[in-house]
Amino acid sequence: MGNSCVYDGKTYSEGSVVCMNGWEYRCNDGSWDSLGTSCGNESYYSIQDGQLVASKPSPEMGLACLSFFAAGVGRVGIRNNCSTCKQAVVNWSTIGVKKYPVQAYDQIVIDMESSTGQLIGEDPC
Repeated sequence: MGNSCVYDGKTYSEGSVVCMNGWEYRCNDGSWDSLGTSCGNESYYSIQDGQLVASKPSPEMGLACLSFFAAGVGRVGIRNNCSTCKQAVVNWSTIGVKKYPVQAYDQIVIDMESSTGQLIGEDPC
């Protein structure tokens, strides 16, 4: 039998699957192996060092419909939970602001423009 793994102060047995930063990981002989599957119900609005960061947007951002989700290495998804098309306004640390249209009740997957980004607003399409 393999060694257990520790995450967030809790010990998990060999084969356990947990959700870490929007990604599923399996305990494999004392270390965590990424399964490459997104998970969790948290809403994400920031990316730091290529990882999604759970955060609450400030009310002035007006983010009622859009959020990020994990979509693979070097990629991020943008989900629209509203009945109208929205443009995600993302501020990337290296290139500045870029907009991405997301149809109603849909999602898109994009390449990360840099390792740090922030969903800063949503506009009508």
